[in-house]
Formats: sequence, structure tokens, C-alpha cells
Amino acid sequence: MRPSLPQRDPDPGARRAALARARADYPMARVYRSDVRPGGNAVAGRVPPIDEFSPAVAAKVAATDARLLANHALLDLQALGGNTVREVTGVAQRHVTLGDALGVTRAIGTHHQLFGRSFQAAGRIAQTFPPSIQAYKDVFMATPKPPTVRVFDDTTLRDRLFAWYRVAGNNPLVLKGIRKIPAPGQDPEPLFDEVVGELAEAGRAALEAHLPWWLRGLLPSRHAPTAPAGQPASEPPDLPGVLPRRFPVTDAHYQSVMGPGDSLARAAAEHRLYLADYRLCDDLPPGRWTSGLTGEEHPKRVYAPMALFAWRRATRDRLGELVPVAIPCHQRGTPNPIFTPKDGVKWLMAQAVVQCADANHHEMVWHLGRSHMVMEAAYVCARRTLAPNHPLMVLLAEHCEMTLAINDYAAKHLIAPGGQVDLLFGSTLEGTLTIMDRALNEYRLARASPPDQARLRLIDDVAGLPEFPFSDDAATLFEPFARFIDGYVRLYYASDGDVAADGELQAFRRLLDAEEGGNLAGVPTLEKVSELAKLVATLAWIGSAQHSALNYTQFPFMAYTPTSPLALYAEAPTEETPENLLNWARLLAPGGTAVMQNDIAFQLSNVKHRCIGDYRKDAFTDARVRPLLRTLRTSLEGVERTLRDRDRTRFLPYPYLYPLPFP
Repeated sequence: MRPSLPQRDPDPGARRAALARARADYPMARVYRSDVRPGGNAVAGRVPPIDEFSPAVAAKVAATDARLLANHALLDLQALGGNTVREVTGVAQRHVTLGDALGVTRAIGTHHQLFGRSFQAAGRIAQTFPPSIQAYKDVFMATPKPPTVRVFDDTTLRDRLFAWYRVAGNNPLVLKGIRKIPAPGQDPEPLFDEVVGELAEAGRAALEAHLPWWLRGLLPSRHAPTAPAGQPASEPPDLPGVLPRRFPVTDAHYQSVMGPGDSLARAAAEHRLYLADYRLCDDLPPGRWTSGLTGEEHPKRVYAPMALFAWRRATRDRLGELVPVAIPCHQRGTPNPIFTPKDGVKWLMAQAVVQCADANHHEMVWHLGRSHMVMEAAYVCARRTLAPNHPLMVLLAEHCEMTLAINDYAAKHLIAPGGQVDLLFGSTLEGTLTIMDRALNEYRLARASPPDQARLRLIDDVAGLPEFPFSDDAATLFEPFARFIDGYVRLYYASDGDVAADGELQAFRRLLDAEEGGNLAGVPTLEKVSELAKLVATLAWIGSAQHSALNYTQFPFMAYTPTSPLALYAEAPTEETPENLLNWARLLAPGGTAVMQNDIAFQLSNVKHRCIGDYRKDAFTDARVRPLLRTLRTSLEGVERTLRDRDRTRFLPYPYLYPLPFP
């Protein structure tokens, strides 16, 4: 059936019947209701057969699982006698591997009658701490070592790797530009007008995003005029581009890293100062874990740190790079010391606090919340309001392929009580999901496109931040991608009047916005073709390229526990913390948890079914779409060459937005 708008369909009766069947096939359910989001999230009440995993994907999952089972088997065999002799700090020592010390018990050994008893006995001490950092590397036997292992081993590169996570790691969506530094004791509110002036070119929507919460019509919260998460209720919320007053970093801190010739004010004025603020992780209850040796329960944690970075310009002898400058481990409270690279082990511990918050933020804010949950809500709303032959339904179905299946699996396993999120992350399951609730409460769909995000986060000044692989590659890819979407939309909507006259489209918009519907704030009014094209391009981007950058970076950047702890098993450093590397090691996970972290990261990152812009051959029956697809393919080939060329000179390659198959 050829796609058509409802006002042009020659058989409206058949169309209404098809839409009624779709509504029956896609009942809407609510999950994750909370005080923050009373309406919760919209999900499909069941997964229709057409949205289940395809045989090709099932085969890839099986192959990935087979690799993991081989990894488990090797770990178990190692536990039976794989001791080795290694040189440690120049002294020959008997090295106890992870399997030796912890007796990692995995599926093959546990369920095999021949080996079951011995492996079950070894499993009783699986949840204890490794005897050395080397043990975390021994997790990777049949699975490759992530590139972060090699870089982290070089102590001269650790700070650079830490900064690289912000611009080309698994969570490159948290960094924001700082343009103004309040003087000590200064009320930053007058700085608001200055920053607004700099944002004026971004348009009214961008300004609305940053107005103080006391302006009722423009509150950052959808439901109540409460202070944003992580910010004191007695103070106005953070101002765009202004360093938060609860981060009392000084020029002394800054110059200890960047040198006496630079200053905070100068870096801010030159657009070289950037902040990663993990306030959404603030004030969460600690999770619990059980020791395999004693059977006792202990707390595990995630904190809400901030991390300040500055771009150090290139000199005759040194390339420019993003440099980590200062970290407080908490949003507020006393004591809350600020650590810098001059603080030795305490700096390494502060970095672990940031990396733990970053991992929780990545999974709950951008990966689960602002990708999977947004796309499921959009897809279910579309299925219930757009007829199957609506051209937008045809396109959105391509970008939501198996979305319901993976989300259903996640809800039943990953995010269920006792599932991986519950076991691996720092807070309780309810606390971890609170991060997602807070993030979606502040989310605005109309400002979710890459250009909007770059402007709103003040990261679009290439002179101030010359190297930002995710943002740079996203901008290069989004332009031809959005152009294709715009051309597709205009095949069917010849004028703004066609948009207003499309009753199904307007019903989709209303349902997407409704609290008991999609419950997504910031849905545009959809009065113009340009507004519609932007919304469709944004949704298509979220369901393809954005998800790619968040999903396929999990194993390279999150599988190795020392570089990306998902929970902290000791308290954050204080000024009194002894200068002892063991204090940093105490923050890291028990051995069995480290294996589970590798498992889930490897599994989620290694099932890639379709590339960006690679639509099914029978997806579009309208012959007019074919020239657009050919143009898109040609453009993406050019994008691929550009991105690969950039990777030749980068600290680490960034292939996660390549539109063609991974190398």
C-alpha cells in the first residue's frame, strides 16, 4: 500500500480499520512512575511479533554469548591451577590471578555435573576483592582487552584518558561550557543577562531552557517549581555558562595545573573552560552488596561530583589537549575538598568518583532514559495514532526496529530486582532509576538535536574546544542525515497547511506530549513543515546515531573496572585520606562483579544489526524515495571518509558514528 497522508487517502474506511487494528496490537502501559514523574514512561503493553528480535539478531546474540561462555570457561579453568609467575615492581612474585583468588563461578562449570561441586565451592568467595589491579585485566581472556586498559597502564596518559572520556567516551553528552566566573561572594544573577546575550542567536527555545525556575511559564520541571536535582532548594538554579557557586574553585587550584600565565576568568572568556556536573546523581541511597567470604552486607555508593576541564592550547613543543583541572566529590556539604592533579592518590580516587557517576549518568540519563525510553514512547504513540501507511510511520518504524524487544528484555532482566543494574550500580535499583526520572523531567524534545545540544551546552566554539570527536562527527553526520529526512517529509507535505490538516499527525503530537501518553515535554507545536522535519530528524537521530554513540562505546570504555567503576565500595577521598594506592583500589568492585561488568558491556556492544542510514530494501514502496536514498548513500560515503581521516590523528579512534559498517 502506497504511503499517503490521511487527507489524501483514497480509502479512508480501510485506513481507519488498519489504525484500529494497530491500536489493539500496541496497547500502552505505564512504567517507572515516581514522585518526580507521576506519569512515568509510556511503553508497549506487549511486543507484537513484527517487533521481536529477528533471526539474524538472535544469531548474533548467540555468537556473542558463546564468546562470553568461552571466557567464563577459561576463567574457571584458570581457577583450577592457572597460577603464573610475573615480575611485579621489579620483584619476582607468585601472581595470583583473578580466577585463582576468587574462584569465579560461571554458567558452564556451575551447571555441569562433572565440575559442579568444585565450582560451586569456589563460587562462595567470588564476591571478594582481587589481590591486585592485574586481576581486573585477567577478566579478559576470550574477550579482547579494551583499549582503555593499555592507556590506563601508562600513568603519564591517565589524565588525558580521563579528559577523553568527556569528549569521545561512552558519555560525551554531559560536558558544558563555562563562560563566566563569579567573583568570591558575588551574586551570579547579574551575569545572567550577559550569558543570555551570548545565547540570543540560538533562538527563543534556547533562552526558555535557561530562564530561572521562578518564571512560572518556563519552569525546568514539568510538574512542580522545585529546584533541579543536585541544587540547593534555597538557591536559584544554575545559570547557563556560569560556574556554579557551590564549586568554589580558585585561581590557585587552576594555576597549579595550567600554570601562572592562565586564569579561570581568562579561560572562561576565551571559551576554553568546561564543566562536567553530575548533579542528577545527588542524594541517592547507597546500594548493598554481600561479601562472599563473610556473608555480611556492605554499602556501595555513587556520588555526585563535578569536574572542571580547560583546553590547553598547542605550543611549539606540545599539542593542544583538554586537561582535567579540579574535582569536588560532592555537590555541597562540609568537608568537600577540591582535588587537583597535584593530590596524588586522592586525585586518582576523585577521578574514580567521577567515572562512577559518569557511568551511572550514561546508562540512566542518555542511554536508557533519553534514548530507549524516548524512542519507545514515540514509537508506541506513533503506532496508536498514525496509520500503518502513514509516511511518517513507515520511516519511524525503520528507526525503531526491535526497540520494543530490547526494552522488554531490559525491563525483565537488566532493570529488574536482582538484575544487572541492581547488582552492578552504586545505588539501590529505585535510586538508580531516580537518575533517569530526573533526567527525563528536565528533557525537552524540541532541543534534542545535535545542533541544539551543541548551542545549549556551549560546546560549539571550535576555537575554544578544537577537539571534540563526538560533537564534531555528529555535526558532520547530522547535516546529510537531516537533509534526507527533510526531503522525505516534503515528498508528502507540500505546504504548512498539509501539516495542520493531518489529523493523525496532530493526534500523534498531542499523545506524545500528554502526561498519560508519551509524557515527553517540549514537543513542538507542528504548525510548519520545517518544524515537522526537525522533529522527525531528531527522533530518527536518537534511534540511530545517538544510540550508536551510547551503546557501542560500552565495551571499549566501560568493561574495565578501574577506568569505569559502576559502583564505589569505599568512601570518597577526604583531605585526611592517606597517600596509599590501596585506598584507591578499595573503591573498586569485587571480582565476580568485575566479570559481570565485562559480560554485560561485551554483550550490549557486540550485536550490531544495521548501520546508520541502512534501511531495509523493502522499507519504502514509494518510488520517489529512491533518489533520496541514493543521495543519502553517496553523502554518507563522504562522511565515512571524513571521519576515518580525522581518526588518523586522534588520541584514540572514534568509529562509533561511522555510517558504514565498523572496520
